[in-house]
Amino acid sequence: MIVVAIIGVVAALAAPQMGQARADAKTQEVALDIVRLLRQGRAQAAGYGRAHLVNFTAGGAGGSGNVELWRGLNNRCNGQNWPALMAAGCAGSSMCVDEVNPLAYEISNSDYQIRMPALGGAGQICFEPHGLTSWRRPAGAPMFTDGNIDGGGTLGGGFLFTIQRVLDGSNVGVMRRVMLPLGGDARVVR
Repeated sequence: MIVVAIIGVVAALAAPQMGQARADAKTQEVALDIVRLLRQGRAQAAGYGRAHLVNFTAGGAGGSGNVELWRGLNNRCNGQNWPALMAAGCAGSSMCVDEVNPLAYEISNSDYQIRMPALGGAGQICFEPHGLTSWRRPAGAPMFTDGNIDGGGTLGGGFLFTIQRVLDGSNVGVMRRVMLPLGGDARVVR
């Protein structure tokens, strides 16, 4: 009986820590899903011969940020009517390839926020079939650029996504970072 009681006490003490570890692991899962989505965009652009757009909105998913992958109708980033393609939203369009919505990862009262500090509240990254990566900020800007500088400042050599767990309005746990260097491959950086 004493052994069973001791096991019960130890289990009761460990349960909250296990819940915390599980919630922190979801932060890593969101980061890995963003890496997968970015790599998928580059690969599908080459495979389909069409431009693919990664659309980030900080206000999407209830203010938690949202990342979507869209397939274009031709091979040029600047030759698309992206707003018309995305008008129905990801759930209502066959041109939406995939999305990372942080609301899908929520555990109890923890939620997750995705941010793109260099691009602020919204931005787009576009992959062309021949390997060119271009971008624009804000999402409604008329033209994509493939350089490191635009009218809003410098990009810093690549795109950085941050993923943070939020508990009762406060940032908790380890912040994860996903880096996509200009012309490089996406990866999680510590």
